[in-house]
Amino acid sequence: MSATIVKVLFVGETWAVTKIHTKGFDVVRLGGFDDYSVYLKNALKRYPDIQITHLPNHLVLSQFPASLEELKSFDVIIVSDTGRNTLTMHANMFKVPMGPDRLKMIKEYVKGGGGFIMAGGYVCYQGFQGIGNYHGSEIEEILPVEISDRDDRVETTAGIRPEIVDQQHPIMRGIPGVGWPTFLGYNRIKANDTATVLAKCGEDDTSLSEKCANAFAAALLLPKNALDKEIDIRRNKEKIGIATLISMACDFGVSLSALLWRLVNIRRLKKSLAKEILDSGDIKEYDKDLRKKESRDIPHISQKYVCMVFEAVNQGQMSQMRAAEYFEIPLSKLEDVFANIGLVLREESDIEITLV
Repeated sequence: MSATIVKVLFVGETWAVTKIHTKGFDVVRLGGFDDYSVYLKNALKRYPDIQITHLPNHLVLSQFPASLEELKSFDVIIVSDTGRNTLTMHANMFKVPMGPDRLKMIKEYVKGGGGFIMAGGYVCYQGFQGIGNYHGSEIEEILPVEISDRDDRVETTAGIRPEIVDQQHPIMRGIPGVGWPTFLGYNRIKANDTATVLAKCGEDDTSLSEKCANAFAAALLLPKNALDKEIDIRRNKEKIGIATLISMACDFGVSLSALLWRLVNIRRLKKSLAKEILDSGDIKEYDKDLRKKESRDIPHISQKYVCMVFEAVNQGQMSQMRAAEYFEIPLSKLEDVFANIGLVLREESDIEITLV
């Protein structure tokens, strides 16, 4: 990558326009082309060390870099109002194979040190009616945010100004904390655990009740006493490593991320170590591989969860009917679920009768 000139590939911010004017009996068809990329390009002209190559949306299918090496000729990629389909598809859609997987290529580019920016828009993030469709993609994996699985627009017709939350960050050097222009809308995204938030629009949409529900779910699926007991048992047998944590997550039927943050909350793991584990480059693939390996021995319902429910039923803290509802099975099948892992329910009785 260049040391003196920052080379930027700016993708998107253009669209063709088709209008139909009906004037009484007469219908007039009009065509056009809107290029809103000029606003960013003109603003960056004052910086001689930035060189922008603009790729309009209609040329992405045929002219986007065809290899990782071509992509590495740029220091930064900016994607603005360009949907996932446009980046995924190629000009010849009926050729097999069609062409390289661009989203995976961008992910590899970022893992290799390339810069990536996604600007908002009707077809960025998840976008208008989900057309952006970046939820669950490789792009979401490299961004420090969680993308909604549905229309994520927030239309602010009365206008809204961003709020700076970290004015001291190096990126904010020279950028005023007040006097920002008014926005008419934004994409609702959520910072993940790896993000450093510099500015925001609006308030956190997570309601207090939702936060309480999340905390309750964590306590229900990962109770402190069960985690403490499991950690002590495993620590006596082996040195706890990544594989051990993934195995524990499988046993409790939760994601590795959920387990790590629960361990942080109950003060069994340092927050910095949890972030270091989740930030490591190959952790997701390693997690996936180990889960595939263990999935042969783990039933559909987590054994650890079955054991906790079994204990609650046997101690009278939960009825058999409620346990069956949790497992989403008929009551008649509950004993079979327990028996599959060698557990037998005590016989229930309300009163004792002496036969004479």
